[in-house]
Amino acid sequence: MKIAFVGDSFCAQSVRLGTNHPCEGNSYLDIVADELDADIICTGLGGSALYYAYKQIKTVIEKSDYIVICVTNPNRLYNKNIQVDFNDGMSTTFLNWNDDINEGDEYKKAITLYYKMLYDEEYNLDVQAGFIQLIDNILFDYKQRCIWLPCFENSVNNYIPKSGPIARIPLIAISKSEFSCEEDWISFLSADARDPDRNNHMSSENNKNLAYFIRDMFEQENKNIDIEDYFHFNMLGPGQCHIHNGNCGHWHWDE
Repeated sequence: MKIAFVGDSFCAQSVRLGTNHPCEGNSYLDIVADELDADIICTGLGGSALYYAYKQIKTVIEKSDYIVICVTNPNRLYNKNIQVDFNDGMSTTFLNWNDDINEGDEYKKAITLYYKMLYDEEYNLDVQAGFIQLIDNILFDYKQRCIWLPCFENSVNNYIPKSGPIARIPLIAISKSEFSCEEDWISFLSADARDPDRNNHMSSENNKNLAYFIRDMFEQENKNIDIEDYFHFNMLGPGQCHIHNGNCGHWHWDE
């Protein structure tokens, strides 16, 4: 059996394979592979856009028994050479250069100017929606066993895939829930946005919890399994926030 994890940094770190500089502790990728008696043939790439996941799927779909799709932020800029991430103000916060890239300043200038002069959120949302539907159709046509994991609140914009079940809560909410308040979360991000002490942006315990959720979804084929039942969850979010009458756009703390 073979399993592929496609997407961004939420599925990039396997301790067993040593991908993306994992830290000590659990990685849900390794646990899922053990539970399903499968070999990992693909992991995500930190900072990557959804098009990268689409390229991964085209490569592995005929080789995989299971595929886990981590759907990233729609506002990321795909390019062939570098990984890009940014904050809500659309300024770049870190750039990871390949070893053969020596024009770092020029890339940074080009990307900064793109977000300043050319970026259009509506366009990015529409492109993301198109790729999600394209990926969904490919997986459905192949009858591929898969699970969809939104990474951020705006990753799928309420799209319901036909190819496989989708988690109700984005992975960023699980990551946030490990902090007691927004101030601690912001302080953590300011210190090191690369998150060097947690694999896949989650604690060792939550990596294990997510692994068991994925295992149960594949083994039981029960789309009524709720991801929230697997976590000690303290966040409020869209549709269930008493502070904003359910109209908030992001998962946040009850304060």
